Amino acid sequence: MSQPKIKKKKFFNAGTYEKIDAFQQQGIKNIPSRMTTPTLESLSLQINDLNQQMKVIAQRLSSLLSVSGTHAQKSKGSQISSKGNKAEALLCSQANVRAALSTHFGKTVASVEKIPSKPHPKKSDLLLTFTDGSKVTVQNKDGDGRGRGHSYDRRAVSLVAPTSAELTETLRSVCLKDTTLKRCESSKPVSLDVVTRNILGVEDEFKPAFFLHTSTSNGVVTELSICPASTFMTKLTGDLYEQANPKRTCVHLSPNIYLQRKGGGKSDAHPDDIQMKVRFTDDIATVFTPLPLLPL
Repeated sequence: MSQPKIKKKKFFNAGTYEKIDAFQQQGIKNIPSRMTTPTLESLSLQINDLNQQMKVIAQRLSSLLSVSGTHAQKSKGSQISSKGNKAEALLCSQANVRAALSTHFGKTVASVEKIPSKPHPKKSDLLLTFTDGSKVTVQNKDGDGRGRGHSYDRRAVSLVAPTSAELTETLRSVCLKDTTLKRCESSKPVSLDVVTRNILGVEDEFKPAFFLHTSTSNGVVTELSICPASTFMTKLTGDLYEQANPKRTCVHLSPNIYLQRKGGGKSDAHPDDIQMKVRFTDDIATVFTPLPLLPL
């Protein structure tokens, strides 16, 4: 029995699936092999399988990142900042921290509270309140700062050294790679002013009276040390260079203090800010007094 003829005009511009439907509707069983599209169907199944596998992989990756505490979209600086915030929260809540501070100051610490960072960040992180009503401001740095150092400040390049056009131009040239500008000489008094302002700030109420250094592990402060702000600043500024020293993408003010472009991930709103980093070397650590922590 001969196959019925097909009216070509019905699917002259139709897609492959519409043509196959037309064949079936007209009772044609032997559809031309070029129109059965086994390759398309096979690819479609493979794509579905791959999509399912990708979902499983994404779920496993998310689980691993959650367990490790790592956030793929966070920059290194953001992760360090987050770790520092967690350390501050632990200082506020950990009973043996209050006991160690009480012993050091010779009077009972009634509370340790975080100083609000809004409407703008303060140079002190925490406020210690004693039972006699007195208060002490402190700034804390957590973790090993011997490599790239701890970040003590970040701000727009024009605000780093507002009294020195020379250092500002050098920062734009070196850190922000502005080839239209040059490296200028910047003297030690300028560096001293920058370090003092950027570490202590200009608001007397929130200038740190003491600096703390902590080590944390598994959500617990395991090591704590303290240093008066005056002693810390004397140590930091004691070896400032006579002239600021531009190197590659940083401007070094001393062997342990340097200025660099903040950078950061795509979510950072101000990657061209300049941050000041201080390396927490063994020599600097000598001016900090370790505070023994009783077992929790």
